[in-house]
Amino acid sequence: MANKYYKDKTRQKIKARKRQLPPTTPGSELSETDRIVEEASARMARKISERTGKEYRTIKSPPAESMSDVLLKFAEPFFDAVDYGDKQIFENIIKKSMMFWNYAIILDSGDTETVKEMKRLFKDDGLEEIANFMLERKQRLFPKNTRLMIDYELNRTKDGGFHVTVSSSLG
Repeated sequence: MANKYYKDKTRQKIKARKRQLPPTTPGSELSETDRIVEEASARMARKISERTGKEYRTIKSPPAESMSDVLLKFAEPFFDAVDYGDKQIFENIIKKSMMFWNYAIILDSGDTETVKEMKRLFKDDGLEEIANFMLERKQRLFPKNTRLMIDYELNRTKDGGFHVTVSSSLG
């Protein structure tokens, strides 16, 4: 079941490749954030191409909603609860938040086998309450966003903070 869902999402992504980003002009000055995003996007594209055996292209997100920003907003309760100056803690928050986000999307997709498996895992790990809280949060903050979060890259910035780049489906 999960494999069929992934194939359907991949087909949607392939159809939408016409809206890809224009290439960066040589010699243009990029901010640190833009440079990090471009490098992370290139690395994620290579990883996804290696995993799937198909060419991957970056598609410009709608200007209103960057999935990196969405993820950080969605994960705020976790960040409020811990000191996330440590990269390992920050990365764990990102991974868990992506897992809860994708659970919310898959729950709406009707993929009952995957939903049952995820519910069992949450119960076994004692995460049922948190999963329900995050599910409600997703519906409240981002009810129309149906994009799956596929991968991420985390980089430390010069000022000691972190920059997250998220790869997602088209939705």
